[in-house]
Amino acid sequence: MRLVGVAFLFFVAAIGGCGASLRYADQSAAYFEYCHAAERDPRLGAEERIACWEAFLESWALETERQRTRHAQERIAALHRGETLGAFVEERGGDWIIEPEATDIEAPAGSEQEREELLDEEARLRSPSSSCEAICELRFLKCEAACPEEHQNECRAACLAERRFCQKACT
Repeated sequence: MRLVGVAFLFFVAAIGGCGASLRYADQSAAYFEYCHAAERDPRLGAEERIACWEAFLESWALETERQRTRHAQERIAALHRGETLGAFVEERGGDWIIEPEATDIEAPAGSEQEREELLDEEARLRSPSSSCEAICELRFLKCEAACPEEHQNECRAACLAERRFCQKACT
């Protein structure tokens, strides 16, 4: 009976330890994506991008994959040299990057039903279920409103990534 009790305690401790480890790995991945989105945000300068990658290394280097740690270190060095993200990717073989196809602005966006479904989905994603998520939504709306017209798509993508990161912190 005593052996069963010891085995049970060991099992509970192992599960508790693994849960924390998985949470840290998830948060590490989220912060990495946050810094990666910052690379594409035209509103941020090199100093902010460097600060993001340095904070990632300082806080999450032990919980992340070596490849991500190496990428962060390389990005910091490249930003100090004044390299843009495009030059950085091309230097490391950017053939895997697919340029988006040019689309006709006047092309129909789909049926009325498809548009309504998209609006419903976006409304569902934006409906705050807690005060924390309401804060995330407010930050997203402010971020989106500050996006310059010439970089609207890239800026909105960065704002969405920022909102997802904020929402992960709510859980």
